[in-house]
Amino acid sequence: MAFVDLAARKIAMTVVYYGPAGSGKTACIRHVYARTGGAQAAPPRDDHRRGYYDLLPLQLGEIRGFRTHFDLLSVPSGDAAAETRRALLEKVDGVVFVADGREERGAANAASLAELRVFLSTHGLDLALLPYVVQVNHADAPSAASPATTATPLIRWHPQPAAVPVLTTVATTGAGVFEALKAISRLCLAELKRSRNG
Repeated sequence: MAFVDLAARKIAMTVVYYGPAGSGKTACIRHVYARTGGAQAAPPRDDHRRGYYDLLPLQLGEIRGFRTHFDLLSVPSGDAAAETRRALLEKVDGVVFVADGREERGAANAASLAELRVFLSTHGLDLALLPYVVQVNHADAPSAASPATTATPLIRWHPQPAAVPVLTTVATTGAGVFEALKAISRLCLAELKRSRNG
């Protein structure tokens, strides 16, 4: 969860990019890495077979006098990495669900979302209470479904589905990637403000 150091005027938060294998999680992190000059971290890895995950520390500058830092994590895929995915959610502040927009991947999206909710529950967390953004990727694929078709099953369980930002992206070119990052950042900061005022 968010770390706030009043003396140092620093906020640190964690955003996890979750979704099925091949949905474009690492491509998102790679695009952010490339656009931020690649000076803050090693480039993300392509090999998730051993449970490696991608971590990109990102400085967002000062917000209301606080230096604001986000750790962006993309989870590894595959059955062997399930425990790594679960562990990475322990201190999450917000989730970007990277859905595979190809029509044939609807079942994989649903299975990944179900796993995400179960894994969060093992940490006492509820996705309905966390900042949550759905990023419909592979929008340029020949078999891409409409964004609404892909996103609806991923938000209809939410108590306020209309409040969940849904963004269409092509992570390989970067289209929409920063818009999704901005959306989750805004939600995380708003939730932090609400919780501290609450």
